[in-house]
Amino acid sequence: MSLAGSGLNRAAALERYVAVMEGLRADNLDSLADVLTADARVVDPFNDVCGIQAIRAVFAHGFAQCPSMRFVVSARQLYERVPLLGWLMRRIRRRLAAPRGD
Repeated sequence: MSLAGSGLNRAAALERYVAVMEGLRADNLDSLADVLTADARVVDPFNDVCGIQAIRAVFAHGFAQCPSMRFVVSARQLYERVPLLGWLMRRIRRRLAAPRGD
């Protein structure tokens, strides 16, 4: 997906994206426009759509089928793509990881 937020740095845009996606509910689907660009694309096992309205429709259908649907964003994968932040997150993860008994 393409992230909106031309006035934001990449890390701030990612944080905003995570907040919107994890807070997404059937009654606040319009918040997708706050974090996605007009040409954003969603590809999953069931859909391949482009554009905020098409993406909104996919989520609306999902909430209609499963009203308690919730999203948890794998922040590790997102944050590790930000150059400096990614380096820092990988370093912290290595330091905090339990030793392997190889």
